[in-house]
Amino acid sequence: QVWIGCGTMESQHAGYGASSFINEQWTWYNRNNIPEMLNFNNVSEISIDPANPGHILGRSYGYGVVEFLNGELVDIVDHEDGIFVHVTGFETKPEYIRITGVDIDRQGNMYASASNSEVGLYKKKPGENWKAVEIDYDDFGFSMNVGQILVRDAGQIWLLIEEAQGVLVVEEEDDEPTRERFFAVRNTNGDQPSPVYSIAEDKDGYIWVGTGSGPI
Repeated sequence: QVWIGCGTMESQHAGYGASSFINEQWTWYNRNNIPEMLNFNNVSEISIDPANPGHILGRSYGYGVVEFLNGELVDIVDHEDGIFVHVTGFETKPEYIRITGVDIDRQGNMYASASNSEVGLYKKKPGENWKAVEIDYDDFGFSMNVGQILVRDAGQIWLLIEEAQGVLVVEEEDDEPTRERFFAVRNTNGDQPSPVYSIAEDKDGYIWVGTGSGPI
């Protein structure tokens, strides 16, 4: 099964949505065949539930998050739900929400990162609503570009902090943040490449960050 988020920052109003390739067949998920997605114009990234590959979470640079189960729309969370905080300074445009990363852990908890907003991290436990995660890191705001999010089985949440060219790691215990650490991404020569683009964990548990100068 292959899932693709078809929107980008440049095409955030185009309505491309998402697509999947399952059993040798392409399927599109957008406003053309799902009326509820009429105003959800952009699915920028996809996260697949490791415990259930039919459970899909998509994030949007501008609209919020969308959830699918076995090819059917389950939920859309946007500005009308009053959970995600809009881009700082855009009080007259509460729909302007920049969700820049989503991930799902093996317990079914869903996470989202947000950019250019006073709140940078959100979480949804199974059977509950999305809520902001209160952490000590206080540099979130209009000038802070937050990137992808990676949730590890070890109870760690890794957030790309693009503006600071680094990573914020938040450790959870009993579903509550207990420890935080920010560090700059540096290569073996001690240089700090710019920018940081992406983050992933390999099968040996090592974390890789994609940068403008290659992976670290």
